[in-house]
Amino acid sequence: MNAKPNSLARHATIAEVQAAFEALPPTAIEAEMSLLGSLLIEPARLADVRRLVPDGGSFSKPANGAVFDAMLRLHDERGTLDIVLLHQDLADRGTLEAVGGLAYLGELANAVPTARHAVEYAREVAEKAAARHFIEVTGDAFVRVRADPHCLRDVLIDAQARLADVGAELARLSTSTTTIADGFIDPAEDVTATIPTGCSWFDQAFADGAPARGRMYVWAAPPKVGKSSLMLMAVLSALKVDPDVRALWCLGEMSERTLRLRALSVLSGLTAMVLQRPVDQLGPEQQRKREAGIESFQQVGQRLHVLRAPFTCEQIDAAVQTTGADVVVVDYLQKIQPSNLEDTRREQVDAISQRLSRIAVDRDAVLMVVSNMSGAAATGHASMSNAFKESSGIGYDADAGFLGVLDKPIAELLDAGEELPPQYKVIWRCLGTRHGDASAIVSMFDRGTLRFYGEGREPV
Repeated sequence: MNAKPNSLARHATIAEVQAAFEALPPTAIEAEMSLLGSLLIEPARLADVRRLVPDGGSFSKPANGAVFDAMLRLHDERGTLDIVLLHQDLADRGTLEAVGGLAYLGELANAVPTARHAVEYAREVAEKAAARHFIEVTGDAFVRVRADPHCLRDVLIDAQARLADVGAELARLSTSTTTIADGFIDPAEDVTATIPTGCSWFDQAFADGAPARGRMYVWAAPPKVGKSSLMLMAVLSALKVDPDVRALWCLGEMSERTLRLRALSVLSGLTAMVLQRPVDQLGPEQQRKREAGIESFQQVGQRLHVLRAPFTCEQIDAAVQTTGADVVVVDYLQKIQPSNLEDTRREQVDAISQRLSRIAVDRDAVLMVVSNMSGAAATGHASMSNAFKESSGIGYDADAGFLGVLDKPIAELLDAGEELPPQYKVIWRCLGTRHGDASAIVSMFDRGTLRFYGEGREPV
């Protein structure tokens, strides 16, 4: 049997080499602009960034390199930077127009909505710079040997020394570290560490006083208990509390139209049946609520992105990066396509759980994962290790797990397939948390408007 083709096992032809050298060198203009924009948002990221990108020479666009050098200079001399100081520094040195003027600085300032991915942008810039450096070294050697084959030994010695520099650049990329003091923010001032929903009875269930960035929370419950509705309420509320928060909903089961209608129901306080009636058939109060709900929907809906099924963990990760999502809802865990189809189903779900937990950490996002409930949970013997269907490892990956529990009479109605009352109590029992005392969420679920309320009737 022939071995699989390996791109490193064959040698490029002279024609291929010539075509490669005629092509444009590797660049990452968008990453360069995003990196500069991130530093304008959060200058403290510069300490991490400069380990990967030491100076403006790493940028393929000279204007971007000049702006970065000015940022380094300002930060070193003044300990800070912003667009006003940057503009003045470039103007004083006579380089403002060369980099594109104030208009280009404004474009950089609006390049990204958040600075969370600054190090990743820096890595992309550094990787492309290393590739260009490699092409420069090998291209120079190619030209020199082609012109004079007798200088091969000297060219080889020189190329080896210069390629060692490329190797050092790659080593810096693979072993980049920070100290815990880099980018330190006083905890009392670190308002971005959590994403509050503004609802005390919900937020207080979390060890940090609200859902925390970089953590994954898993929710399970029987059908009709409202786990997706609770997540939708929490997300919409967080979007209303903070106009800078963005969210991503990974839509594994319901349609996008259903999600829209549910969101409008939550925001208006009207049932889906009422919302779908002609406006002239609604009473004055219903019309007022409908109009207020639509207005709120238009405001927060622009910041709630949707990823439609089928999707993989890699696609979720890419969508989080693209949208800059602060809160991610995966509805639901078992709908994610596995990367290894040869594994058992339990191994697949465990691998997905580990990957989702890593996404929360890497993207500094709150990850809310809805899961099917296991048979053990249905019999009342639930724990973090056995409450979530088809997974044995999610208890180790999740930062906290919650199980929706009904009062006995309601649970019996549900088991019998009987009609449930318009409102009923749901206790979200905390199965375990790695960051503080476990705390249950006591709530009332209104089936018509899909709203959850705390004991004091405070909605999410």
